[in-house]
Amino acid sequence: MAVQVLKARGVPEDHILFLNIIASPEGVNNFATKFPRLKVVTAFIDQVWSPGFCPKHS
Repeated sequence: MAVQVLKARGVPEDHILFLNIIASPEGVNNFATKFPRLKVVTAFIDQVWSPGFCPKHS
């Protein structure tokens, strides 16, 4: 995961910004739990995540 690479190279977690277009509430919560000091910006939180939306990750 890119965040782990940045942290391993000495970047403080609170200096990392994770920017994405769409996320699920579960994904945002999992990410925030794993990286509590990281900033997350998302354009849209899909309340009804469709597993078929991204077949690679279904």
